[in-house]
Amino acid sequence: MIVKASGTFHAFDSKIFRSDSYLQWGDSQKTIGLVMMLNPGSSRLANNTDWDSFIHRCESGEEFSQSGELEMDPTMKSIHHILSTSNPELDGILHIYNLFNYRWGKSNEAIRTYSGLLQDSRYQSYLHSPLPPLESFPWIWTAWSVESGASINNRKKHIIKKLSGTNRIALYSSQKDHQTRKELFCYHPCPQQKAKREWVQTEMIKEFKKYYLLDN
Repeated sequence: MIVKASGTFHAFDSKIFRSDSYLQWGDSQKTIGLVMMLNPGSSRLANNTDWDSFIHRCESGEEFSQSGELEMDPTMKSIHHILSTSNPELDGILHIYNLFNYRWGKSNEAIRTYSGLLQDSRYQSYLHSPLPPLESFPWIWTAWSVESGASINNRKKHIIKKLSGTNRIALYSSQKDHQTRKELFCYHPCPQQKAKREWVQTEMIKEFKKYYLLDN
């Protein structure tokens, strides 16, 4: 089944933020679930002309928003692979929520910038999207990576409190120093190392197959 990605980019102070993103299998508006990740990485609009225009306007300092179809980046392709393999009959929308909306491809640099922007009140409405009604999702996949740091860990803790009572799915880090706070350290769907990425995909397919087997 064809899967498309959509979302909204926001340009502010020559920086890019993304919100309201989702993957859609088929045409159904049914909610599949919610995946929570770190940040939008290097996400971009699918249309090259539209994206070039967006970048030009952003770099000129213009403040605006633009919605449209997104390019299926490696993370989205990995999610597609995991979920479609787990349940070939998927039909509907997977909502994407990021811990912070600042778009930057290198996670360590993105977190450092995020920590600085948190101190500036002008960015608050851009950095964080309101949490959706979490109880409305069949499942919530926490996949916000094993990245750590004061600001990002505080953000994770804030959201974990809100997740109480929801049906959570995650692949937790096995590192020894993560075990006392394992909820903070959930593997991302698309690690850069090929072997790690294939392992995460295999393990997450097992987890989702368990869910869909029980759900039927």
